[in-house]
Amino acid sequence: MSNITFMLLIAFIVGSFSVFNYIDHTLNEDVEPAPITYTTDVRPLFKRSCLPCHGPNTGRNWLDYDTAYRKRIYIKFRTLIKKDMPPSYWKKQLSEEERDLIGQWVDAGAKE
Repeated sequence: MSNITFMLLIAFIVGSFSVFNYIDHTLNEDVEPAPITYTTDVRPLFKRSCLPCHGPNTGRNWLDYDTAYRKRIYIKFRTLIKKDMPPSYWKKQLSEEERDLIGQWVDAGAKE
């Protein structure tokens, strides 16, 4: 293989990596994360960790969207700031990421 052929091959390989890196970076820049919604993101957390105390037969039903929307600031305060919901003795606790997700849902306008 001649020096010129070798240099052209190296230039082609380096150029290819640059192009693919640019395309990957450009594509990832334009992708916005899906919005956090009550139905797809928050309700499953409530259903798992809050249903026994706040379900439809408890008198404190906060699992429907309308009630959760009205109580969103209180829910954020109790789950993310005070961190006393669910109570510490409850076996199905929310992880820090799940608590953050609830806070993000509230901050983003608490979409259904």
